[in-house]
Amino acid sequence: MAARDTRSERVDTAQALGDFYADISLAQGFPYGLQHVLAMFVANLAPIFIVAAAAGMDAEQSSALIQNALLMAGLGTMIQLFPLWRVGGALPIVTGISFTYVSAVVAIVAAQGYGVAVGAIIAGGLIEGALGLTVRYWRRAVPPIVSAVVVTSIGFSLLSVGAESFGGGSGAEDFGSLQNLLLGLISLVACLAFQSLAKGTKKQLAVLFGLVVGYVAALALASGIGFTQVQGIFAAFPPIVQSIFGSNCIAVAFVVAAVANLLLPKEQADEE
Repeated sequence: MAARDTRSERVDTAQALGDFYADISLAQGFPYGLQHVLAMFVANLAPIFIVAAAAGMDAEQSSALIQNALLMAGLGTMIQLFPLWRVGGALPIVTGISFTYVSAVVAIVAAQGYGVAVGAIIAGGLIEGALGLTVRYWRRAVPPIVSAVVVTSIGFSLLSVGAESFGGGSGAEDFGSLQNLLLGLISLVACLAFQSLAKGTKKQLAVLFGLVVGYVAALALASGIGFTQVQGIFAAFPPIVQSIFGSNCIAVAFVVAAVANLLLPKEQADEE
């Protein structure tokens, strides 16, 4: 009877963690929320680093772009949690920068410059927003196999990003060094071990465990990873695209991208 009650409790906990309105304690929800935030933070930085490097931005421009991206990710997440009109899914969704278009943006930057890439983002965001508002009319025309192929293709395209991070990150002077590879291996083994040994819903915290273990290992190895100061979190948007668009056009690009990514989940939920 005790074993059956334990299994029932695990099932209830798993269902509660996926329910936006579930009544769960702070002790239960905090680790999962922290894992989401940390994973979102890292995933937000990587695409910005790649695009900034391709555009030849200096440290000041890159830091301003990162600040703006994190700010928009936070605002987008809040709107996902607490919808405004038809924007937002009322689901525990973390909004962030997508790797989906990194390759295309890098190619545009290399050929035409960063300003043209921003223009493409604005145009693509408007189109995606229109598709999100009209998803009920064309959704059935896209079979599940198409979505599966797209998601799988995105996953394969991210293999190079993961391998690059494993070696030390884009542009690292010590890329592929023994220390970087050791840190990556420690984090990977920590994630896999936790996933294999943990019980019930705690398995879902494997990423958080790997992040903590990897960070502690980096500090122990004196790899230079630590806390840094970021000035001007709410600094003005940088004037880096004057050649083609207005100085604050990057702000519009992020707003459009955030809204477009918020629309589709809400429309899908209504359709279901």
